[in-house]
Amino acid sequence: MKSFNCRRGGLVLMLSLFSGFSGSVEAGQESRQAGPPAAQKAEADKQAAAPRTLPTSRREAAIMDWEQARAWTKAYLDAMPAEHYGFKPVPEIRTFAEQLLHGSQSTFSLGALATGRDNPYAGKEFHEEKPLQQKIAATERVVEAYTFVIDGLKGTTDEKLNEIIPARRGTVMVPRWQVLQWAFTNQTHHRGQTTIYLRLKGMVPPPQPAM
Repeated sequence: MKSFNCRRGGLVLMLSLFSGFSGSVEAGQESRQAGPPAAQKAEADKQAAAPRTLPTSRREAAIMDWEQARAWTKAYLDAMPAEHYGFKPVPEIRTFAEQLLHGSQSTFSLGALATGRDNPYAGKEFHEEKPLQQKIAATERVVEAYTFVIDGLKGTTDEKLNEIIPARRGTVMVPRWQVLQWAFTNQTHHRGQTTIYLRLKGMVPPPQPAM
């Protein structure tokens, strides 16, 4: 009887130890599933919610906007297959390539006026240059227009952008930054026009980049 009681006591002890070990394993698993401690999670949430500091100068803000616009337009150029660069939804309007080339032609001319640089393509009509209607050549020229403006902005100052200059064939006097805004509005307009071109060819237009 004494031997039986000893064995029973040993069994109870083993079961108790196993139960405790199993409980600690389960608790450890739950702890890992629960993620980081509350203090760490709170700090991570705080950092994620912290507002970004954006440029405060007109020049720096413009550079950021034009770099984003360049990337977005490049995504449109990449999305359209090369064989559809000559596509137009109806005969009366420009082809896909012509739309974006026309916009970049204005980007060069207005960007030059806004930043005080010489337009490298003054007097040129991009839509008349047949080699430019191909994907690689069109992409290079359109991206070049954005880079031209960005480089011009990097070489100027807020003070210069506030200078008043003649524009629209001398019919108005405006600050340089206003001319730059015309250029930005125009490139947005032409990129937006090509959205339907992509849709009609079964392509999904690239989404707007995060601001």
